[in-house]
Amino acid sequence: MEVELTEVDSADENRKIVLETLPVMIGHGPDAGIRVDDHWASHHHCEINVVKGTLVVRDLGSMLGTFVNGLNVNSALLMPGDKLTVGVTSFLVDYERLIRSRRSARSRSQTAAPEPDRAAIAEPEAAPSDPLFSRLLRRLFAFLPRRRRV
Repeated sequence: MEVELTEVDSADENRKIVLETLPVMIGHGPDAGIRVDDHWASHHHCEINVVKGTLVVRDLGSMLGTFVNGLNVNSALLMPGDKLTVGVTSFLVDYERLIRSRRSARSRSQTAAPEPDRAAIAEPEAAPSDPLFSRLLRRLFAFLPRRRRV
């Protein structure tokens, strides 16, 4: 799979980076696979990998977060045309998705592959299970006015 990241919205606009091996780490550190000269990026900011023929970005605990199309994500699918932002550096993602199917090659060429559900591959967010958090929520909702049934 050939993946190309095009840097946008920076002084090095239209700098193209071709990813030859995956996974690859993006960051400000000297050991990053894709090094960004951006002090707002963490040393080990995020990682790009391929899952079921589609790219997935995973934040590595960065201070400012990883953004896909303007949304802060812990883990998300990267589709062709998406904008990945690390620190203040943004990249446009371009690649040809690999779709694996159990159908024959003939039927594969006749039907288009469906778009995967972004939530199906991305890691789900864990709900807080802290009892203190639950108590705070109950107290907060206790002050809200309740609807009266007629």
